[in-house]
Amino acid sequence: FILAAGMVGVAFSNQALPMMASVVLVGAGMGFLQPLISSIASQVAAPSQQGAVLGLAQSCGGLARTVGPVASGWMYASLGTQAPFLTGMVSALAAAGLGALLGRESLEDKGR
Repeated sequence: FILAAGMVGVAFSNQALPMMASVVLVGAGMGFLQPLISSIASQVAAPSQQGAVLGLAQSCGGLARTVGPVASGWMYASLGTQAPFLTGMVSALAAAGLGALLGRESLEDKGR
């Protein structure tokens, strides 16, 4: 939610101080997100599949860091200055929801 809040702030900031605060939130959100993704991927994978699942998760992150800027540039030019940041906010919230769902399923499976 920190990342999503930062993305909304960047999308709607029109002064330097709110923009800087929003960028700090984006950075903090990304800092929390990367270890969280690895942790969730490790928890939901079977022990024999953990390496493959973590490798896939990291590869998907690398692909997103490659495709994301290109797609964001297109959105910025075609849909407006707020579009890439609002799309990032929606993506962050979707990832948080998916992570919560997978984490809950993992805990339920371990309890059985």
